[in-house]
Formats: sequence, C-alpha cells, structure tokens
Amino acid sequence: DENKQYRATALRLARKFDHPELTPEWLKVLKEAESAAGGTGAMADLICFLGERQDRTVLPEVTRFLGSEDESVRSAAIRASFHLGGKEILSELWSLLAKSPADSQLVLDLVATLKPEDYMGQLIKIYPDLPEASKLVVLKAVRDKMTPAWKEIILGEIDSPSAEISRAAAASLSSVCLEGDLPWLLEKYAVLEDAAVATGLQAAIRSVMGDIKDEEKRLKYLLTSINKSKGKARASLIRLLPLAGGQESLKSVMAFMSDKDPEIKAAAVFALTSWPGFEATPQLITLLSSTQDRKVRYLACQGLVRLVKEAEASASEKLKILEQMNPLVSYPDEKGLLLTGWASQREVKALEEIAGFFEDESLKERAALSACRLARPQAGEEGLKGWTTIWILKKALLLLDDELEIQETENYLDTLLRQEGFEPLFNRKDLYGWKGLVGDPVKRAAMSQEELTAAQKKADEIMRQHWQVIDGVLTFDGHGESLCTAKDYCDFELFVDWKIEKGGDSGIYLRGSPQVQIWDPAQWPEGSGGLYNNQKNPSKPLKCADRPVGSWNTFYIKMVGERVTVYLNGELVVDNVVMENYWERDKPIYPCGQIELQAHNTPLYFKNIYLRELK
Repeated sequence: DENKQYRATALRLARKFDHPELTPEWLKVLKEAESAAGGTGAMADLICFLGERQDRTVLPEVTRFLGSEDESVRSAAIRASFHLGGKEILSELWSLLAKSPADSQLVLDLVATLKPEDYMGQLIKIYPDLPEASKLVVLKAVRDKMTPAWKEIILGEIDSPSAEISRAAAASLSSVCLEGDLPWLLEKYAVLEDAAVATGLQAAIRSVMGDIKDEEKRLKYLLTSINKSKGKARASLIRLLPLAGGQESLKSVMAFMSDKDPEIKAAAVFALTSWPGFEATPQLITLLSSTQDRKVRYLACQGLVRLVKEAEASASEKLKILEQMNPLVSYPDEKGLLLTGWASQREVKALEEIAGFFEDESLKERAALSACRLARPQAGEEGLKGWTTIWILKKALLLLDDELEIQETENYLDTLLRQEGFEPLFNRKDLYGWKGLVGDPVKRAAMSQEELTAAQKKADEIMRQHWQVIDGVLTFDGHGESLCTAKDYCDFELFVDWKIEKGGDSGIYLRGSPQVQIWDPAQWPEGSGGLYNNQKNPSKPLKCADRPVGSWNTFYIKMVGERVTVYLNGELVVDNVVMENYWERDKPIYPCGQIELQAHNTPLYFKNIYLRELK
C-alpha cells in the first residue's frame, strides 16, 4: 500500500507477530512491490524490515537492490545488507562509495560501528580510485580513526589541486604524523598560503610536539627550521615557538623581539603573547608597560589574562600579576580584559578589585554581574563569605537588570547575612513581624494596656488595607499610616532596600523617632539619607547618592546610643551623627523603640530588610 502511515502501522504490527517461517511470504510481498508501479516507498520499507528481522537467508535478495537507481531503495538496501552481513558484506558495499557522496556517507557511518582493523585496510586500498567527492567524504568521516598507515595518502593529498581535499587532508595530519615527520611539517607550514591548510598543519605540529617530552629537543627542531628560513616563512615559524615552551625557548623569543625586521618582531610579539607558561608573565608586564601600540598592548593584556586563567601557578602569584596590570591598563578593551582576569579568581581580593569597576560607565554592569557570579557558590565550590562580600554584593545588585541573577544573588545574601547574625524583618511572603502605627511614643506611653490593645487592633486593620506583599516586595498604596516592627530595638545595624515613584516621600523611623529621610532628589536636591528632623546636629546628607526615581536604593543604617551612621548605595551620607528626639526635644533619643517605614501619601516599596542587634 502506498499510504506510508498505513504501511508503517502494518509493519509495526508485523514485527510483533513475525516468525522465521514467514520469510518466503515476505519475499513474495517484496517482489509484488517491485512489480507495482510507484512501489519504491513500499520496497524501501520492506527491505528495512527484512534487515531488522536478522534472517540471513534473505541477504542475496537484499543485496540485489544495492544497484537500484532509486536512492531510498538503495539506502534501505545498504542498511539492511550491513545489518545482515556485517563486515562480511563490505566488499559489496565499497563499490557504493563511488556512487554518490550520500551513499559514501551512509556506508561509512555503518562501518564506523565496526573495529577499525576490520575495515580500515580495505578502505586505504580503494581510496585512490574514488571520485573526488567521495574522497572528501572519506577523509572527513575517518579522520579521527586514522593511523600512520594513512600517511602516504594524506601527505599526497596535501598538494591536491582540490582545495577541499587539501584542507581535509591537512585536518587529518594529526592522526598520521609522528616525530620523524616534524621537519617536513615545519617546512611545509612555513610556505603555505591557504590558511585552512596551515591550520591543519599547525594542529599536527602541536600534536607531534606534545609527544616530545624534552623541551630542548622541541626547541632544536624549531630553531633548525627557523634558521633555514627567511622573511615570511621565518616569521611563520617563530610564531610556533610557544609550542616548544620553557625558559630557553622564551629567551629565543625575546631575542627575536629585538630584530630589525618588523615582520620578525611582530611574530616574536605574537609568540610571547601566546606563551603557554606562567614564566612569561614578567616579559608580558614589561611589554605592556613599554609600548603605546594599541594592538600590542591588547595582545599583552590578553596573554596575561589567559595565563592567569589557565596556567599552573598559585592564587597569590596570579593575584600579584593582576595587581601589576592595574596601573598599566588604560583603554576600555584593556580594562575589560583585566576585569575578566579578576573575575577568574575566587578570592575576596578579586571581588574587591571587581567592585572598583562599578564606577566605570562602560563596564559597571558587566562588573556587577561578574561580582555576583564570582561570589555565589558554583558547582562543587563554596561561595565567598564575610562582611566585605556582603557589602560588595549589595552594591552590585543595584547595577543588575537580570531578574534571575538578582534573585539568586539576593538568596545568597540572605545566607551570608544570617551567617553574620542578621535576622530578616520581612519574610517576602506576608506581614508577619509587623504592625500598624498607634500614635507616637509619648501618646503610646500614656495609654493603658487595654487602650493600647484596642488601638493596636484598629491600626492593624488599617495597615492590612494599605500594606501588601506583591511579588516578594513590601508595597504601600499611598494611603493609610506607617508600618512598624512588632518588636522594639535598641542598638542595631539595619539593611533595607527601598524604591519610590516621582515625587515620593518617606523615611525610616529609628526607635520610633523620625527619621532617616527618603525622597525624590529632583524635588529635594540634597538627596536621601539625612537625619531630617535634627535641629542642632547635621540634618542633611553629606552627598546626594540617590539612584534615579523608580530604581532600587539600599540603606545601611547603624545606630549605637544616640549616634547614627548611614550609607546610601554604598556611599557614606551620615557619619556618626547624634539623632535628636523629635517628640521631646529636651530629652535624648529613646534608648529603645520600634522601627517604622514612614507613610507619606505616596506609593512605596521595600524589600531585603535585615537587622542585627548590637549588644
């Protein structure tokens, strides 16, 4: 039946109930399909089915279709013949390599499931007589399984008039060449014009060099070829000196750096900046500090950062190199490389250096992301810990846009803050631990317990109408009263993130007294963070450190006795200033009291509220 779906269902059911005695019947059905007009689809499906049955008696009937002019039938016959005959059928399959690239690829995919010794010798024998298109398929298909037995073929094909064959052969050199071939490889590489072929030769040179354990011997091979060459060929070989490695090879590179020929000098610069060992870092630092050539400077930075990331050296040695780079980098691309270097070292020192990029307009977002990823735990590695990490991550969060990165970093900060003794005042889910505002400290002190309880009940009802938790954020709708902690606090440190809208106005009451100011700097240019209600002591912040309205800001507030210190977005805005008692001006600030998020008729948003009590 030419209905493909129907036929597939029928054959699927046939597999379920098939048995060897039905073989003659299946061959009869195959002959009927062969005779039917337009029956190639049925023939192909039936041939595949016969191959899956593993009844070798049908092999002669299946191989009959290897010469079919229909590609689908021929492909089915190739598969079925191989499944039934295995390596014993290879002699009949090899002839199909000349048929088409598609047939070649299918045959090679199938024989690749055999052991190389079962087919590679035969393939080497028939290769020379294959058409060019099939040769290309063969070279690409068996490249990684080749042995030196292929060497004569591969070396000959390097000079093929076909660029594709030549490149494919070059890509195979690593599999067939040994140490004795190194002089030829170097000589050939030095004069090649085709970049793709040169890449294959370079890979082969690298492979052979890697098998030579003696540094002196590797260097001797290279210097012998270099000394025989001139001009462009000489320069090409000098660029390979990093493959020799070691101090003596490095000395040779430095000698070529003084060559009067610009091409030779440029090759030596390339070799130095590509050096694989950490021993080249002093020379790279010298190169970076002594040139104004932008390209050379970039290569030097790139080489140093690569060694910091990949070379074998202690963490302290790598940090020292990055510190030496710090005053030398000048241009944005160089600074970007330096940032990459610092981001590769899981050390608090590196995190501190990354934080230095937060002020760089072109790199601050990338630096913030690097800081967060460096500090957070990764697979199999602990994250960075401690107060410095907390401080830097709080600043980094302000520069991130990716919500997933923000969430993961906030979650890790939750862990770090708890480790440092901070407790969350807001659980991101509900208003547990908070209450509505009842009067001021003086009025509350004058109430009886019954009066206070009744007033608190009413205040809580009002609170729940206007304060809600939306997507993990404590949100105020602009109506109602301030939100207060259920507990009183004396001396403490407090982290709180906040956000306002245009014209927004709020504040943080400490011990029930106003306030660390929050407002729109477009209307109040001095900015947020000041002790607004002070009269005798400073009331304004030292600087305006607000982020644009609609962005998140973060406070760190420390209160000990009557003195308050405030950092806004990592900037010191209040420095150990006495906070005055707004409610009773003739008295010092209360020794303990609740913390309040001030309601002032504008929408407000708060999150990440953590407090550590100071004993």
